[in-house]
Amino acid sequence: MKIDNKSLLFIGLGVFAFLILWGLYTLQYTPVPWVDEVYFASVTQSLTEGSGLTLPIGLNENVYHYGPVYFLLTGLSVLIGGLNPISIRFVGFVFSIVSAILFYMIIKEKGVGMRISLVITLLLSFDQLFVYCSHIGRMETLALSFYLLGLLYFEKARNIISIKYIVIIAICLLLSFLTTSRTAVLILPIGIAMFIRLCKDKEWLLLASFIFIPVIGFVLWLFISYGSFEAFVNYYTTVDSGYADGNLIDRFIGGSFIISKTHYPLVLLTICVIIHGIKSHYFKDINLYLFTIILFYLVVHSSSDTYSIIILPLYYLIIGVGLFKVWKQRSANKIWSISFSVLIVLIGLINVAIFTAKWALIESSVEYRDKSIVDGWISNNIPAGSIVLGSDSYYYSFTNAHCEFKSLTQVYKNDEQFCRFMNEVYQPEFVMYNSNEASPDAIKAFKLLNLKPVSHYSPEPITNWLDTFVKMLGLQNKNSYEGDLYKVVYFDQNNNNILK
Repeated sequence: MKIDNKSLLFIGLGVFAFLILWGLYTLQYTPVPWVDEVYFASVTQSLTEGSGLTLPIGLNENVYHYGPVYFLLTGLSVLIGGLNPISIRFVGFVFSIVSAILFYMIIKEKGVGMRISLVITLLLSFDQLFVYCSHIGRMETLALSFYLLGLLYFEKARNIISIKYIVIIAICLLLSFLTTSRTAVLILPIGIAMFIRLCKDKEWLLLASFIFIPVIGFVLWLFISYGSFEAFVNYYTTVDSGYADGNLIDRFIGGSFIISKTHYPLVLLTICVIIHGIKSHYFKDINLYLFTIILFYLVVHSSSDTYSIIILPLYYLIIGVGLFKVWKQRSANKIWSISFSVLIVLIGLINVAIFTAKWALIESSVEYRDKSIVDGWISNNIPAGSIVLGSDSYYYSFTNAHCEFKSLTQVYKNDEQFCRFMNEVYQPEFVMYNSNEASPDAIKAFKLLNLKPVSHYSPEPITNWLDTFVKMLGLQNKNSYEGDLYKVVYFDQNNNNILK
């Protein structure tokens, strides 16, 4: 039985609605607050309290290198919903939905049929990296939404160009860059392509508008935040800009080719489409996306594949265009159409399997991820107003308990600096350390402290049928608030300072 387009669209919207509801439900459980999320939440907290873009959980340093856009939106979310994981993650979650919708509009704009457009959009929506980044309290999905909106109008401008399109593209690229500067690798290819076209068409007024809008917007931000161009350069090039292992340029630029093993079929299919595109003369329809992907891997420094969320839709755009071209003439492209179809099915199976396993793992470990339980435990064990140093997972709990909290990760730059800060500046009374702590800086800082154990937090395990299923899959839950509370000991019996 053949399903008509209307019925297929209805089914697709139903699946997409399910993903949204699932995302809203799991937003509070996954992941347990982690270093990047807490970093951005702390900056948001500073902004909502009228202290600007600084880092209260660290050394109160200025945080300008991400731009103001994300923090303005998370600030609004926190003012409405309070400082908690859901409020911080809500912005990224909403704009992951927006990104998926914009992706569908772009692939349709490329002339791809509704059926293939819907299938590819759902594949993207189930992609493990896309799902993960919709929950983690970072700004990439927001930046991606601005970029995709700009890309949509860039594609529209291939047929007809107008001042309206130029202004929208310029503003979107500016907002994307002022959300995270890593999107420069997305912006540059579009910028160059638009510059060449406007020069070729001698559209000088449109060209001036295209250049003027982002330049003026960035210059305004530069002087509002840094105060001067010299201060801007110093912020990015000095080692003491808040990082122990180099300056900001070192941390943002360097290139890496980190690709998750689960994305190997996606990369393989992309390569197949590129080869077929060159052979069948539609490479010009996807070359911008390919160049952007390559530029990302050459320029963006990363220790994981998380940042590649900003190029993930480009992979799916390439395969969507390629699949449509092959299926239009599948009788003459039997080998290609079979190869493409097999890889598409494999990608779908991988995405759905990982999604299912993730859901099962979350459901089987809810008690370990439940913030309300650890909140109650902290309120019962630590007096309000206490000065606390801790793992990032406890940031929301201690802040909501009206304690002064700083992150082990963010206050450590080197041994000498950390000990001086502990003795002379912060002088915490308690340390709460998560047994799953993964931050190298937090581990180093923890080992320097002289601590007296006070109590151990671990929720009462709840056994259900999913535990057996998760064990069969060989999965292990690493998302937990489980940890230990310590009292900081500064002096020995002879009143000698131990922490040096």
